[in-house]
Amino acid sequence: MGAVSLVVGMVLFVLGLDWIGQGTGAFPMPFDPWMYREMTWAWYGAGLSAFGFAVIWLSHRGVN
Repeated sequence: MGAVSLVVGMVLFVLGLDWIGQGTGAFPMPFDPWMYREMTWAWYGAGLSAFGFAVIWLSHRGVN
């Protein structure tokens, strides 16, 4: 179960970083411009990255 939690946490963390990049305009995506430079998505991404980091941290501690 720890390996599954680790992978899920990593996916959530990276997805959150992507949302931060798109929301701030750092990662422009020409095929999907509705997230580009929308700070709401950057805040959602920050929350998702924090949650993903917590899942990663808990998976290393063995709390599942």
